[in-house]
Amino acid sequence: MTAVDIDAELKKRKEARDARLREIKSGAAVPTVKVVPSKEEYRKYLKHGVTGVGFTEQGSVEWPNDQFTKRRIRDGSVALEQDQDKGAKAGSPKPSSPQ
Repeated sequence: MTAVDIDAELKKRKEARDARLREIKSGAAVPTVKVVPSKEEYRKYLKHGVTGVGFTEQGSVEWPNDQFTKRRIRDGSVALEQDQDKGAKAGSPKPSSPQ
């Protein structure tokens, strides 16, 4: 590559980066998901890496659906709230009907 080609490539990358940052600053909505910790001990210490949002004493919290959240779901530290609800329903016995 020549110096001219490199300068053109760097300029193109800078323009793409600037456009991406403008979009972020404009307040584009970031999709979020509700997550719950997989273990209660995680509730006290685990916070979202970017936003710093931690868990409350009970229930779920809303985290951006970004790489950090997806990695925590994949490694099992947190689970989607819907997954927890399904697991609880599947594991609980069905109520018996009175006879």
